[in-house]
Amino acid sequence: MLQFTGDTDSAELSWDASVFATRYNVYNLSGEDRVELCSTTGLSCQLTNFDPDATGVTARNEEGESILNQNITGPAVARRRRDLQDSARYASLDQRSKIPKVLNVKVSGLSLYVNWTSNDGCNRVQSCDRGATERPAGQSAT
Repeated sequence: MLQFTGDTDSAELSWDASVFATRYNVYNLSGEDRVELCSTTGLSCQLTNFDPDATGVTARNEEGESILNQNITGPAVARRRRDLQDSARYASLDQRSKIPKVLNVKVSGLSLYVNWTSNDGCNRVQSCDRGATERPAGQSAT
C-alpha cells in the first residue's frame, strides 16, 4: 500500500516493505517515459511537485524490478460539518419552507437513518442525486 502525507507542493510518500526487495524506485509517469524521482533502500521518499495520479513505485533486487504500483492513497479532503442551523438560515429566506423536526438519527454501517415529523402533509423527500422519492410521513430516508 502506498500512502502520502502533505500536499502537492511537498509530500512524503511511504509504502510497506516488499519481500526480498533491496531498493525502491519512485517514478513520475506524466510524460512518455517514466522519470525517476527517488531511489532508496528505505520505506519513504520526500517529493516536491507531487502528483499522486502520475506517480508510481517499484521494488527491486538483484533479479530485477517489480511491476509498477500506482495505488496511492492520501489524506482526506477537509469536510465542512453541516447542521440544522444552516437549514434554519436558508429556510428563513423562503417563508413557505418549513424545517421538519428531527425525531431521531441512527447510523448503521454506511447508512444514515433519520426520522422526522411531517410538515403540512408533505410526504416527499427530495435528493439532488436520486430525484424525488415517495415516502410516508416520518419514514426514514437513507
